[in-house]
Amino acid sequence: MEMIDYIEGAVEMATGWSLTVQLSILAGIAILGNLAVAIVLARLQGRLARTRATWDDAVVDAARQPLHWLIWVLTAIFAFELYEASQQAPAVLIDVAPAIGAVLVIALIAWFLLRAVGRIEAKYWLRARPTRKRGRSIRPRSTQSASYCAWWSLLLPA
Repeated sequence: MEMIDYIEGAVEMATGWSLTVQLSILAGIAILGNLAVAIVLARLQGRLARTRATWDDAVVDAARQPLHWLIWVLTAIFAFELYEASQQAPAVLIDVAPAIGAVLVIALIAWFLLRAVGRIEAKYWLRARPTRKRGRSIRPRSTQSASYCAWWSLLLPA
């Protein structure tokens, strides 16, 4: 409960500031957020490189760009809410902005999932070996078929 009170207090304090100062602080927070995400993903990538699983490296690699874009999209959504609260926003934007924000977030999630499928397919494609024996090898065509099915099942709902 203390964190919520702290955030509410910060918002109340910031209401007296100019819009430029508020947007500058918001941009600084977004830059720090991007830096934090880059550091966390780099450390996670280093730890996952030591595992035997191939899909975990691919998922972290696929999340890198969409996460950075997600931070900027959420920053833009919050910046528009600040702009709207300052009562300087045109009426047309007030109606359209929440829908645009929701579409962008859904598009970024779909982008991440499609990148993950593509990266996982590439990792397994390198390991795939056609064989006639009943071993544990993966056939290249099976890898590609599974990837297409996953790709379309993710793309159509998005």
